[in-house]
Amino acid sequence: MGISDWFYYSLSCLDYTLFYIGLHRPKTAKLVVVGLENAGKSSLLQNLANRPPGFAVDTSHPGLETLVRGSISFTALDVGGHHQTRELWTKTICGASAVVFMVDAQDAE
Repeated sequence: MGISDWFYYSLSCLDYTLFYIGLHRPKTAKLVVVGLENAGKSSLLQNLANRPPGFAVDTSHPGLETLVRGSISFTALDVGGHHQTRELWTKTICGASAVVFMVDAQDAE
């Protein structure tokens, strides 16, 4: 076993030990969901948050949602698709870990 293998193995053992005793910090990520109005952005986040469909959401202002998947905690930002809120898109995607651009495939426009 080389030094790099030993180092990787040691870090893996340390990570597992910290996780086992509850000292492991979960990873965090910022997710921004943008797209035109009625594309399904809020519905996607409601589904990921395990909320029932049809839950009314006001998208005149960006909405925050915290989602946990495995050891990753996502702060999801739902940015409306109306003309007034589109100006916020460039400001909100800065520093994002991931950006989802929702498209309604059935919308002919």
